[in-house]
Amino acid sequence: MQISEVDAVFYSSITERTRSTNFSEMHNSATWTLCSLEARSRLNSLGLPYGRKSKTITPPRSEFSLRDYLRGIIDADGSVGYTGQGFPFISLTTASTAVGGCLSSYAQELTGTRRTLKRNGRDGIYNILYMKEAAQELAADLYYPGCLSLQRKQTAADSLTTGARPAGMKVMTHRRWDEDQDREAPGPAGGLSHQPFTQMNCFSFATISTRSLCCSIT
Repeated sequence: MQISEVDAVFYSSITERTRSTNFSEMHNSATWTLCSLEARSRLNSLGLPYGRKSKTITPPRSEFSLRDYLRGIIDADGSVGYTGQGFPFISLTTASTAVGGCLSSYAQELTGTRRTLKRNGRDGIYNILYMKEAAQELAADLYYPGCLSLQRKQTAADSLTTGARPAGMKVMTHRRWDEDQDREAPGPAGGLSHQPFTQMNCFSFATISTRSLCCSIT
C-alpha cells in the first residue's frame, strides 16, 4: 500500500528536517506520521509494540517475507562493507532478542555460520557480525538485484562479491563439545576421567590454556 492510499483512509503527514549527525554535517531526513487509532491498533495487532520498542520489537506475527524483512532491518540498524583489514562484513546492532535471533537463525541456515547471542556489557545490546565468505553469501542473498533497499547499502552489498580470500589464509572452524565430552573431566596426566564437572572444575578450566586442553582431549 502506498502512502497516498493510506491518506485516502487515514490522515497522515510527512515532515522533513536537516541536521548535523556523526555521518554528515547536512543530513536530510523525513518523518511519516500516521494519526489514527484504528491504524495504530492494526499495526499493533501485526506485532508492532506501543511506545519504546527497541527491546520488545519482534518480527511480524502474520505472513511476511523473511528475507525482505531482514534486509530492512540491516538497512536501518546494520552495516555492510569492508573491515580495516579489507575483509567483507555484514553486521547488525539490535537490543531485541527476537530480531537478533531471527537474523542468526536465518544466517546459520543459509551459510552454516553459527552466532551465539550475548548482550555487550556497555549498553546491553547485541552486536552480530558475519565476515568473509559468510558475509558475502548473506549480503548476496538479502540484497538481490531489483530489491527495495537503501542505495548505499545496496552498493556496499554488491561490492562484497568482488572480495576473495588471500592465498594461504586458512578457514577457521570452531569445534563444539558433544554431550559425552561435556560429562568428562580431565584426569591425572592429561587423561580423561568420567566424573561430572563441578563448579570448581569448571573454574579451573578457565585458568589453564584452552589450546592445551583441546590438544589433550583430541
